[in-house]
Amino acid sequence: VLVAGTTLSLLLGLLVSVLSATRRRAEAMVLERSEALAATEEAAGRLNAVVESAVDGIVVIDEHGTVESFNSAAERLFGYAPQEVIGRNIRVLIPESPGESREGHPTAHAADTGKNFIGVGREVEGRRKDGTRFPVFQSVNEMVHAGKRRFTCMLHDISERKHSETLTAQTNARLLETVSLMQQHSREAALLGEMGEVLQTCSNVAEACQLLRAYLDTIFGQRQVAIFLKSEDSETLRLAAQSHWESAEVKSFTPSQCWALRRGSPYGFGQSIAEIGRAHV
Repeated sequence: VLVAGTTLSLLLGLLVSVLSATRRRAEAMVLERSEALAATEEAAGRLNAVVESAVDGIVVIDEHGTVESFNSAAERLFGYAPQEVIGRNIRVLIPESPGESREGHPTAHAADTGKNFIGVGREVEGRRKDGTRFPVFQSVNEMVHAGKRRFTCMLHDISERKHSETLTAQTNARLLETVSLMQQHSREAALLGEMGEVLQTCSNVAEACQLLRAYLDTIFGQRQVAIFLKSEDSETLRLAAQSHWESAEVKSFTPSQCWALRRGSPYGFGQSIAEIGRAHV
């Protein structure tokens, strides 16, 4: 009986030791998993804080293009609240452009289309809640979580950049036009100087008029030009040379009929006064 009691006590002691060890291991595992869960939650919180504080819009979609998350910057960018977009297709935000193929879809992937633009930025057109459209720079990255593919779309409003590019292009065009005009005027001035020197060698008016006719097309191209010379009595101006002159039937006029001569300086006129009588033009 004593031996049996001793054996039973040993067995009970061993069982208690095993149970105690098992409980300690279970407690350690629970503690370990709790710490891992806390670390995961902390990491998720940090990631969410980064996403929410990002300057650019961040939209996460699944492989069908359905929006799963929508950060604060995307709210400001498009004017939608998250609950208005989540569950809807990305085309609400990035509409399909005319003639765009499926390869232009943010979820296009090598396995589906034979091409892979994941990770390559491109310019697209965004559409706000009020319907206005604006230029957006979009970059798409792929991630796999729990065996499912998802895509992170980074969206940056480039309206100011495009506006600056337009202004720069317009400024460059005006500068090129100004330079071209300056070069043209410089060539014309050089030709006029050359013509003036040659005119001094002419022996009579007829020879001078012939020289003027030879120079007009070279100097003024397709513009309308006519040169009138005063007669010896200074009472009449007569046509000496013309190039593409629409009023070629006007061969002469008096000084009183010329606004420039009356004013003592050149003048220009627009279409609004085209019907006012001017015998010399």
